[in-house]
Amino acid sequence: MNPKLYFDHAATSFPKSEQVVAAVTEYLRNHAGNPGRGVYELSVSAAALIAETRELAARFFSHKNPERIVFQASATHALNQALFGMLRPGDHVVTSNIEHNAVARPLRRLALHGVDIAEVTASTDGRIAAASIAAAVTPKTKMVAVTAGSNLLGARVDLGAIRAAIGPDIFLLVDAAQTAGVLPLDFDGLKLDLLAVPGHKSLGGPAGIGLLLCSDRVELEPLIEGGTGGNSEAPTTPALFPDGYEAGTANGPGIAGLRASLLALLQTDLQATFAQKQRVWQTLVAGLSALPGIEIFSCVDPEVALPLVSFRAKAVPTHELGLRLARDHAIAVRVGLHCTPDAHRVAGTLATGLVRASLGPAHSEADVQRFLAAVASCLAA
Repeated sequence: MNPKLYFDHAATSFPKSEQVVAAVTEYLRNHAGNPGRGVYELSVSAAALIAETRELAARFFSHKNPERIVFQASATHALNQALFGMLRPGDHVVTSNIEHNAVARPLRRLALHGVDIAEVTASTDGRIAAASIAAAVTPKTKMVAVTAGSNLLGARVDLGAIRAAIGPDIFLLVDAAQTAGVLPLDFDGLKLDLLAVPGHKSLGGPAGIGLLLCSDRVELEPLIEGGTGGNSEAPTTPALFPDGYEAGTANGPGIAGLRASLLALLQTDLQATFAQKQRVWQTLVAGLSALPGIEIFSCVDPEVALPLVSFRAKAVPTHELGLRLARDHAIAVRVGLHCTPDAHRVAGTLATGLVRASLGPAHSEADVQRFLAAVASCLAA
């Protein structure tokens, strides 16, 4: 697919860089031993690559303790490990009413087992006020669990303000699926406790790999039982960082690809890249706003918004518009409910769904103009 016509970076980045592709291939050819399960060169080199990637992730996210960064299959897996690993019956959790199903569904499952959930109301364009979070906190609150930015409504969340509002004692869990790799994330500076990150979105790595970053005060029960390469005599998986949360053979190819992407990102000025992307995003917003019959529901404030736009057409059903863009113009967008039905309830679009166009670092003004012309053509068809 032509990368210039790919407008679904909020789902996954495309194309993967040549460095990432080469790193995955090179791992499979030269490092594909079982890390931590042998003293021969193939196993040792695989373990060394994994340890180096953990160090790179610590540098990228400003985390002082790499050993408390755990490789997971995805951000969804990481969020489940965080929530099921920490929360117990009687605990109180504050969250928002626009969370992705990767947060909302585990919390509702936990509520069936006695965890008390309080949802604060976000604005219709996805802003979550720190004061609203603080107002929902009770003496029993153990955790605040929030997105760093809505995948549908596109508003970034002020994590520093939330930490200041809730104080130092409550655990702060952040779903960074839409912000990791888009803007700098200072884990230690923001005083986060748990940060869930996908490798395949704006970090640019392959699918099948994610991260869970944990502060020094986090204690987790392992989500998955199995072999870790050590402590094999223990009857259950020991709650030890990082091995106790990485049972089974590591996704070496995925970690190798993530290593390559992190190396590139550490040489990138994320603020400058984001500023360029936002200039293109503003052209996209303005162009869609000018098209007759188009309604935009995502945040359009450049001081707050992520580089995505969620919209619908009054005259063309959402799925039909996405199909016409793909079939007639080879343009990729996401349509439907985006695994976040609660955010659609807030926006009032649960019945119709929305079209989401999300930008990557290579999109230009010309690419957006081509996208806008394609949308206009679909509306006229």
